[in-house]
Amino acid sequence: MEPCIVVIEDEREILQLLHDVLNLEHYQVVGVSRPDLVHATVQAVKPDLFLIDVMLPGTNGVELAEQLRASGHKHTPMIAMSASRLMSQIAAASGAFQEAIDKPFDLPSLLDCIEHYLAGTAMAGQR
Repeated sequence: MEPCIVVIEDEREILQLLHDVLNLEHYQVVGVSRPDLVHATVQAVKPDLFLIDVMLPGTNGVELAEQLRASGHKHTPMIAMSASRLMSQIAAASGAFQEAIDKPFDLPSLLDCIEHYLAGTAMAGQR
């Protein structure tokens, strides 16, 4: 079964780009453009990894990641994305994310990062 990546991104163009690229890499992708829909969405799927935009309408990605951790995704890898270097630094310092990536991101580097954390999850599941 293909790993499931939940992408939380309010910019439709970026969400579509990530969806297309990750599908080409044989990941199951669930895109969420509104943070208020995240919890209902993740109840319907079993995410193997989250990609979360830090600057979201009505909340921020750090708060959302902390909510997801508290609601059953304690060990699911989470990668923060932000166009603001300061927000990336805040996300990295929060402890809620395994990684924080600046936008615009380099797609090969992002894919390497995703593969790294998914491989770590797979290894943990084999123990």
